Amino acid sequence: NRMGCAADSNTCTSSTCGDSGGIGPCATWGEITARWGTTAPRLRQSTTVTLLSNLAASDSVAWDPQLELGSTAALVGTATTVCTGTLSGVVAKSRSTQQLLNATLCAGTAADEWVCNSTRGSCAWTHKSLGANAWSLSQPLPAQSIPWNGTDPGESDTWANGDAFTVATFASAPIVRLSSSIADFASGAINGVYLQHVAVAPATTAGAMRLGAGAAIIESSLGRYLSLSSAISGNPNFAINVDAELPIEPDTAQFFFNQAAFKAGILRQGFVTGISMTLEAGVILGGSGAMNVNGQDNDVYVDSTATLGVTGTSIAAHYPGQAIPYIWGPGTVSVAPPGVLAISAATAAPSLLVTNVRINGQSTACSASNAASPALTCGITVSGANIDSHGGVLFDPLGASISTTSSPF
Repeated sequence: NRMGCAADSNTCTSSTCGDSGGIGPCATWGEITARWGTTAPRLRQSTTVTLLSNLAASDSVAWDPQLELGSTAALVGTATTVCTGTLSGVVAKSRSTQQLLNATLCAGTAADEWVCNSTRGSCAWTHKSLGANAWSLSQPLPAQSIPWNGTDPGESDTWANGDAFTVATFASAPIVRLSSSIADFASGAINGVYLQHVAVAPATTAGAMRLGAGAAIIESSLGRYLSLSSAISGNPNFAINVDAELPIEPDTAQFFFNQAAFKAGILRQGFVTGISMTLEAGVILGGSGAMNVNGQDNDVYVDSTATLGVTGTSIAAHYPGQAIPYIWGPGTVSVAPPGVLAISAATAAPSLLVTNVRINGQSTACSASNAASPALTCGITVSGANIDSHGGVLFDPLGASISTTSSPF
């Protein structure tokens, strides 16, 4: 009760309280649902619910609005400042040397906190402590608005010493389901139901947040498993600058993220084989174990403990405004049968800049000549340079391969 006057007998239409008439915020999400009489209210105008303070663990949020006339629904949280200051000790991101953005922040900063650089107008997440208040940070992106206009946000790589910053946390809520049914699509924007500036609270027992059709997450942290569902109708799912602390998983028989994207932010734990989505905009794969994604990899950082696994078909390509490498970092890329990693460039060496590359779990693979009677050569160390020197493709006879556009096959 951040305002000190929240009550379920209030009007629920004001963040502040009036002198009379019960003007003020509700105390619970349950009361808002009760007034709608459903988790799926019919909304003919864009509607924002502001989360002023943390919800109780028992006050679960399930919201499935039916959107008409191009409307958008949003649950938007409020930020609590941890500390402020000016940046020092900045080490710029360098993909060619596998270097993340580093900076010294203020005392009291912790992992999974939101850092906004007001000088540059962009924000990132704290990734790893480097000691003495120094942190590695996720890829900064410009602050996002709702609804998203569909334009890929540019990566902000200009943070410098002396820039003003704020470290913050967001109000938390135990969100169990977010989806929408869209009757009328908006013009010039992607309408649906949005979550922004909210910390999704951990479940008291093993539990997930189900992201259904026409739902998007922006600039939020996830303390629960993210369970993905296919879009029966409506706009696809996407996440922009999100810090996911637990794995992504599909719900029953749904092994895809609607061919949408996880842009920037951090994925901190491995997840199930077969999820199909685009990873891009400098997203950090920062956990342990394989993160098995089949889709597109457009500027992906693989941390030292992480593995980007390919079990289907993945395409490595450039993110708008960025060149090679497409996949980079001190971690591992592993292609398992029948997986194919297709690099959208003539050469692999500068495009695939990770420390370890594996095909079918092995550090060696085979090549073949493009001839009527092809000669098979095996035992070749898997690396970008060797892919390039062996006709643009290395493979395992069981079916896994990494290739470039130079491959004749």
